[in-house]
Amino acid sequence: ADPLHGLLLLSVGGLLFVPMAGITSAGLSWRLQLLRFAIALFLVTATSARRCSRAEMPNLVTANLNGCTSLHMGCIPYDGENGTDFSSGTVGATPCSSLSVSEISALSASLRSEGAALTELELQGTVLGSKGASMLAAGLKDHSKLTSLSVASCRLGGSGLQSLLRELPSSLMQLDLRHNYIDDDGAKVIASTLKAAARRLNRLDIGWNGVGARGARALAEALRMNPELTDLSLSWNAVKDRGAKALGDALSYNHKLTTLNLDHNAIKDAGAAAIAKGLKDNSVMRNVEIAHNGVS
Repeated sequence: ADPLHGLLLLSVGGLLFVPMAGITSAGLSWRLQLLRFAIALFLVTATSARRCSRAEMPNLVTANLNGCTSLHMGCIPYDGENGTDFSSGTVGATPCSSLSVSEISALSASLRSEGAALTELELQGTVLGSKGASMLAAGLKDHSKLTSLSVASCRLGGSGLQSLLRELPSSLMQLDLRHNYIDDDGAKVIASTLKAAARRLNRLDIGWNGVGARGARALAEALRMNPELTDLSLSWNAVKDRGAKALGDALSYNHKLTTLNLDHNAIKDAGAAAIAKGLKDNSVMRNVEIAHNGVS
């Protein structure tokens, strides 16, 4: 907003410091135009995006979210069992700590308020669990401004995922569900969401979730009829050849998806061949990632 503020100061300065003596009608018209410009700049700067974060809001119970267009409460999630750091793509992340029940309740209430302006919400690595997901969902239900949501590594589980997906606002365009222990049953729930009408979702990441061939088949069926999704990531799952075959078949019918990430899915030559076959009848796909799969 700094350049805008600079222009605003210059405009006001022009109004204040140009002498008024001997002003002509043309000069008056010029001043009126400058005044209109200054007012327009003021309105733009007054309504400009406000990025709120964990650093400035350590406790959501007492935080004022009015005017926040994006809220980044994400942290660096760490899987102690295998030493995996899931921080990729997170800017300015901090060490993880769970949101308290009262904080989740406060966030949900803020989302339901008339003045809520959030379009982007990142909670990556903050432990929600099924109860927290249900509370968050209550706030998301009628929040029609939200376009991007990250709940990666929030330990949603199957029931938490269902609660969240059931109440997703139709305005949502990007959804990050990485590393949430949702497996094949969760993938089926996601597939049902993708089939639903009035969805604008175009980017979906469900990496690191133990999705196997059954889940991949459900997602493939959804891709046959979904008219919005352009970017799907299934990296670090276990769809294997059977799942890859189902996805490959779906690509023959889907003419919207442009990016598909299948890295680290134990796909061999047969699965890769099925993907390649599906691409022959697909004119829109631009990027298929299939690295680290043992394809010869």
